[in-house]
Amino acid sequence: MSPRAHTALHGFLLVHAAIWLLWLAYAFLVADAPPQRDWFVLREVGVAFVHGDFASLYIDRFVPEGRMFFQYPPFVLYPLALLAIVPPMVAYAIVCATQLAAAAAMLVLLFRLARTPDADLAIAGVFGSAAMSSVIVSGQSSALLALVITAAAVAVAEKRSFTGGVLVGLLLAKPNWLPVLAAFVVWKGGRRALAGLVATIVVLLVSTIPLASLWQEFFRVAPHVESFKPAYPAFKEITLLAFLKSLAIPRGIAMAIWGVTFAVLGWLLLGVWRSERPLGRQLAATTLFAIVLNVYVGFYDGFVLAVPAVIWLTHRDTYTPAAWRRVGLAIAAYWLWDVAVFYYVPMIGTVTTPIADPPISVAGLVLYVWFRAEVGPPQKTQPALASSRSMIDANLS
Repeated sequence: MSPRAHTALHGFLLVHAAIWLLWLAYAFLVADAPPQRDWFVLREVGVAFVHGDFASLYIDRFVPEGRMFFQYPPFVLYPLALLAIVPPMVAYAIVCATQLAAAAAMLVLLFRLARTPDADLAIAGVFGSAAMSSVIVSGQSSALLALVITAAAVAVAEKRSFTGGVLVGLLLAKPNWLPVLAAFVVWKGGRRALAGLVATIVVLLVSTIPLASLWQEFFRVAPHVESFKPAYPAFKEITLLAFLKSLAIPRGIAMAIWGVTFAVLGWLLLGVWRSERPLGRQLAATTLFAIVLNVYVGFYDGFVLAVPAVIWLTHRDTYTPAAWRRVGLAIAAYWLWDVAVFYYVPMIGTVTTPIADPPISVAGLVLYVWFRAEVGPPQKTQPALASSRSMIDANLS
């Protein structure tokens, strides 16, 4: 890429950070109260918890965006209590600052796995993404999720397997993310990683002994989610299952296709784990699998895709040229789809006639293509492979 093209791409990516910067300016300098979005619902749950109103923790709550409810295990109530003891505007500021710091920390850790001369593009792509705006506007925890996944992998790479297991165990807060990512950390980190994983899970479960009665309420959330999802547009989910369901094929057939695909792609992922490719590449494939084959991932958690996207830049020499181009095209397609559907289309619709939502979850198909390109054969040229290997592995060898 020429210097001029590099500068143009960097500017194009970074200018989109204006979306959430303008939002923050409005929220803190103009608005009388912070926006009532996802973070607001979580704070309301925290307030109920602090006041001992356990009966209203898992009930429906209505905000301008629609119906929402608390769908996390009881131990998540403890950090939410921190948001409850401060004013709403301060709570929203804490949420935003935490997510921005988590995004920055994720990038620092990914750059520890491998260097890249295009670090500025990675930073601009992450902070200028529609996913970053979604995290800030809604107050979601997606940046923290990406940080935990990255930190666990880096800990394993640094031979701190127990710590890696401890970190990945935190994903119990979002149980649908835990199985695949925990299996990866344990596969790479062995018994010490397993011990750390078990330790975290035990501590989290023991911490809820005073809240034991709430587990029954939590397990009622699963069917509640199913009753909620028909009203949730298909395009707001980014999984392969959402794509299949959006095609209006019978649910049984969609589940059968998903099950077969899970087995086939799972076998490919296992081959990646057993290969000699750098740990960063293995993390990229695992993260993609954990999203595309998940039962439910909302568009806001698309921020986690920053992990494999940055790895694509930092591990360029470990891809074949064709695979690197295919992955790059998939990344570009998803980035542009995300910003177009969730920002440009709504903004245009406010000054013209409203534009209809996409009927199909295109993201699920794009991520499937991305995963297939990512698990392709690694670069076999040995010097190139060594040049972009994990800096940590190089230091330890």
